[in-house]
Amino acid sequence: MSDPDAEPPEGETQTWLRRAQEGGVTEFGVLYEHVAPSIYAWATLRLARDRRSEIDAQDVVQEVWLRAWDSIERIDAETTPFRKWVFRVAKIVLLELLRDGRRRRQVNLGSETKRAVFEQVMDPATAISARIERDDSLARFLESVSSLQEEDRKLVSYCGLEGLSYKVAAQRLDSTEGAVARRWQRLRKRLAEGGIPRDLFDPSLRD
Repeated sequence: MSDPDAEPPEGETQTWLRRAQEGGVTEFGVLYEHVAPSIYAWATLRLARDRRSEIDAQDVVQEVWLRAWDSIERIDAETTPFRKWVFRVAKIVLLELLRDGRRRRQVNLGSETKRAVFEQVMDPATAISARIERDDSLARFLESVSSLQEEDRKLVSYCGLEGLSYKVAAQRLDSTEGAVARRWQRLRKRLAEGGIPRDLFDPSLRD
């Protein structure tokens, strides 16, 4: 299982990603563990209240882990940020879970070697999602966000969790780039006063 206090050294995330692509379960676990709370928060905000009895954010975190590990070899480690790629996986997973309920896609295990490695990551996936669900600081943050106006909740998802650029967020919100930037900066400052869990937000905003 990955060390919850470990993290890729600054500027070496892509190196760890390449190691994960070579079958490094530990490296994959460290990479995913640092983005998993963001996936959990994002899924919580996205799921409709009347579906939470059927699908919860913990299901999404586990399924994204398994799906990401299954397709880790497809990432271009030189050009694709791991966090943004994982969110692409998460969007597909959430759509499928909403459509099919708890039924999961059978991942393609391929060789016996990959099957053996895959079995090693299943327990950590469950442990990480359970730990996130018990995180009091994350629960308090989500409770605070739930009281925001709908557009502000979307800003938290778009700019904070997904790390979308102001330009893309503005397109989704039918607003202007400048207006979104100002509103997000004010909102982030307000949220910071109540405490934002470490690593929850993507620090970069890129076009």
